[in-house]
Amino acid sequence: MINYILILTFINLFSCFIIPPRITKSTKLFNNINKNNTDIKIINLDFKKFITEYDALQINKLNGKIPLPPQTEEEIEDDSFEGYLKRNFLLIKNNNNAINFDTFYKWRTTIGTLLTKEEISYIYNKITNENEYCNLMNFITINKIIDENDGADF
Repeated sequence: MINYILILTFINLFSCFIIPPRITKSTKLFNNINKNNTDIKIINLDFKKFITEYDALQINKLNGKIPLPPQTEEEIEDDSFEGYLKRNFLLIKNNNNAINFDTFYKWRTTIGTLLTKEEISYIYNKITNENEYCNLMNFITINKIIDENDGADF
């Protein structure tokens, strides 16, 4: 054990003599590069105008048709996020084509979430208007809100 300590001490002391020359060499190289680049140009851009023009171009590309999420069950495409949620909803729904909060929470924790039970309950109750049961469209809306807020701080 003492051999390892001696070896690590030696490496630590030895590295102190190697690193400073590298630092000074890189500093000299950096300073030489900066001396050669004396022609620095400042670009005068109006970013607010630039963003406004870009937004207008993107809106024109849409031809007045702003894409919206599905508003009814019939509009849900199978190969989409909403289709994925629909397939999962059909697996966990009851006979009335609805689910309660406990079923929703168990399912949501199975697929993963960083939100607490209280946060999920708050979102669930706001979307369902304090109703005990949730239908497919509310299920999709709740999951979109959770996904937008889940891990938003990362």
